[in-house]
Amino acid sequence: MSLITGKFFIFLCILLIVYYVLPNKKYQWVLLLCGSLFFYTYASPYYLIFMVISSFSTFALGKAVAHTDNRSKAKQHIILAILINAGILFVLKYTVLLFDIAASVFHINTPEVNFILPLGISFYTFMVISYIVDVYKGEIEPETNYFKYLLYVCYFPQIIEGPINRYSHMKDDLYSEHSFNFIVCRDASYRILMGLFKKVVIAGRFGVYVDRVFDNVHGYNGLTLLLATVFYVVQLYADFSGCMDLVLGISKLFGIEMAENFNLPLFSENVSEFWRRWHITLGAWFRDYIYYPVFRSEFSKKIKSFFAKTPLKMQSMNMVAAFSLFCVWSLTGLWHGAAIHYIVWGLYYAVILIAGVFLANDFKKWKRKLKITKTTKWFKVFCIIRTLVIVTFGELIFRANTMADVAFIIKKVATDFSLSFGSISNAILPFTEDNTAIAYGGVAIICELCFFVVEYFAYKEKDTFKKHKYANALILIVATLLFGVFGESGFLYMAY
Repeated sequence: MSLITGKFFIFLCILLIVYYVLPNKKYQWVLLLCGSLFFYTYASPYYLIFMVISSFSTFALGKAVAHTDNRSKAKQHIILAILINAGILFVLKYTVLLFDIAASVFHINTPEVNFILPLGISFYTFMVISYIVDVYKGEIEPETNYFKYLLYVCYFPQIIEGPINRYSHMKDDLYSEHSFNFIVCRDASYRILMGLFKKVVIAGRFGVYVDRVFDNVHGYNGLTLLLATVFYVVQLYADFSGCMDLVLGISKLFGIEMAENFNLPLFSENVSEFWRRWHITLGAWFRDYIYYPVFRSEFSKKIKSFFAKTPLKMQSMNMVAAFSLFCVWSLTGLWHGAAIHYIVWGLYYAVILIAGVFLANDFKKWKRKLKITKTTKWFKVFCIIRTLVIVTFGELIFRANTMADVAFIIKKVATDFSLSFGSISNAILPFTEDNTAIAYGGVAIICELCFFVVEYFAYKEKDTFKKHKYANALILIVATLLFGVFGESGFLYMAY
């Protein structure tokens, strides 16, 4: 059930009405559980099998961890929980990739393998792992009611694309009693409208262009391929951040706050900052459950000791940081999908961020010589543009169907790029492939520019648009109805 269909909004309205008219509000969480299970099984009853395995295994093992004083035994429980959940995700997500690698390396025919990836499994797997690790660390008490824990795992707004909520953040709101609050619902509705606008107008319009070009890269000139790459960054941001606006707004209608997942990433001044602002909960998960454990591991201590005895002893800590970043970004690439270009994408960012670690002091010296400070405006603009160029190239790797397509696009842009009238005309055509392309392309670009202005004011911390929410809401409704691309289309991150 897509979040942008009439069926979903009928489901949402019915659930909301019953939620707030319940005579005994202490059972609101039970209603949310029933609604979430209905939403999930509506997609496929088959999906529920894996969710029950994940939730019950971590619930039971979490209690076992909390009730033992034997740290060695507690670690065994955690390892078992991680093996069960990560194992399910690995088998369902990466078996196809392993068969493809075997076929290419050994030049053999492999059997057709096509597992259906359960809805939200990449997100709730990380959630249940974070839960049991936090129980082990003593940061949270284990939930004693399985059905309450199941609600944390299957809560329907988050199941599509996250965010990857922590149990400590969600438990109070999920199980508390909530009364209807007009101001809260008004603000939530405004955020839902913004999410719909991003998804069906901006992502929808640019998505048509992007899909058409990337599905036939050999049929377009360099300018068109470059525009498709830039437009994909726009599409992905509007699609994913629009989804987050929708799900956080929907959750807020029930009085439940979820973790933010975006913080104006397109204004980041370096790649590290970009990834702290984009998909915040995923980055935080990898930081807390991969980066820090690896950084503090015995193996990392051996790396530090080894380099401390060499001429590179001054870089020994950086070597440990580099190894930790390599682990994080290798796994990040694998998490996003079972394809070689996702792994290359992860390694691309690993190399850039590791280089940043080793060159940090040199950059500081260089800026001091040029008298560049935090208030130097031209340099801030340069850094933002530089970061966007790096990210755009990364998204080319991410979006292209194969690495061969990536190489072809780079070559085509370098050798067949022209701003002639004919090239520009051909570059506009993929919006619709007919004489309406200029009109539809113009609408998409104008809508994106308007959205960029809103983002810019937010970046400057000016509340110009917040003062006129009702007028803005009306504009969003009209623009969405006139220019939106509606239907059962899913969100891009549902595939990961």
